Amino acid sequence: MKRRAFLLLLASCLTSRGEVPPRVAPGLNAGYALEVKDSVTLHARYTVRVDAPRVKAREWTLFVPRPPDLPSQRILESETLPGGELIADRSPLRRPVHRTTIPVTRPGQESSIRMAADTRARLFSRKLVRREPATAVPDLSEQDRRTFLADTPHFQHGSPTFRRWRDAASLRRRPAEGEVDFARRVFLHLVTHFQYEYLGEQDRSAAAVCKAGKSDCGGLAVLFATVLRAEGIPARTLAGRWAKSADPDGKLGTVTYRQEHIIAEFFAQGVGWVPADLSSAILHDRSKEKLAHFGNDPGLFLTLHLDADLMVETPRFGVRRMPLLQRASYWAWGAGSVDGAVMDEAWNVVLKTPAGG
Repeated sequence: MKRRAFLLLLASCLTSRGEVPPRVAPGLNAGYALEVKDSVTLHARYTVRVDAPRVKAREWTLFVPRPPDLPSQRILESETLPGGELIADRSPLRRPVHRTTIPVTRPGQESSIRMAADTRARLFSRKLVRREPATAVPDLSEQDRRTFLADTPHFQHGSPTFRRWRDAASLRRRPAEGEVDFARRVFLHLVTHFQYEYLGEQDRSAAAVCKAGKSDCGGLAVLFATVLRAEGIPARTLAGRWAKSADPDGKLGTVTYRQEHIIAEFFAQGVGWVPADLSSAILHDRSKEKLAHFGNDPGLFLTLHLDADLMVETPRFGVRRMPLLQRASYWAWGAGSVDGAVMDEAWNVVLKTPAGG
């Protein structure tokens, strides 16, 4: 009897930590489709300057993401000035990252460095509508499905804290509930019961957010995606910036703000990747239905990378974890300390409508 109990416990642990949740039965999203249209062509320049008066660098290395091609965007050009190399992060997602290494060759560079990143992209709007899809939507590959169902340090669907909260909130998928209908129910629960709070540096893991009952755009998107992953629905977060130039003096509360934002999306069989913007719904949707930001992406947001926890290889310091890479990450090789270092950023965007070119 004791051995049987041990085996049952082991099976439970494997399910929560290592195995992919069961697939949702197909055919439950009948009558839903995504309407995709050209939105704008974007030319964005991100510039960053690091001033570190206590550093005596011999070499700088800076990282910025290379935006991916997604259903919401197609990247036409992505480069850094000065130029660098394109690498893949060491996580299973293998996200593309620009790595720029700059040797110190002139006075002043040992404590101050600058870099720019240019992106040109076509952005697309997406709207969930009530009709049958005009063309068949291919399913995810098995590899992508496993990737976007995984239990990770952020998407902790095996966490006891998360599981207790999910069960108390009755957020388990019903047998006849498709991905779209279940995701809408989760969205409405979070928008109704959670608050928005932006602190800049904060724990955005699903366990921390469901315990606190509040978070910023990133934490709310992670919790939404984690609930769906736990029920066998592939989901992910899109970390990026609004397609709008930043105010040089812009702040969100007391924290410097340069148009950074994070949304979520989930994969519905027969429909595709459906967007969901939790924080915009909490902050801006005053309608009775609270669904203006569910399945509705106006195509004015540039995704810089998927999900969190990038693992990038630095030339001098080995592989380092970066929870998010919406802003540049830098490493200085030499002497001194980064205490007192200041990073100054700018985000400038020029948009053209489809009719304008």
